[in-house]
Amino acid sequence: MSDLGCPTEAVSSHVAEALKVGDEVRCPHCRKWHPVVKWHASGTDYTLRMLFFECGGQRFYAGQEGLESRHETRTAAR
Repeated sequence: MSDLGCPTEAVSSHVAEALKVGDEVRCPHCRKWHPVVKWHASGTDYTLRMLFFECGGQRFYAGQEGLESRHETRTAAR
């Protein structure tokens, strides 16, 4: 059988790091980058770790602070 030159592992530019306020996520709706923000100022431990991004006037869940993002993520340019 001949080698087709296909990689044996998937290559990704996305490195799974802990999500934090100020990071940017690539929106699955418009494919642009949006900053991640905290929305809740009070609540349970769980809701206080929830992070969101906005696109087109709507708010979307990005993931939990300190855990891996559910979307492609990059650290915001400082």
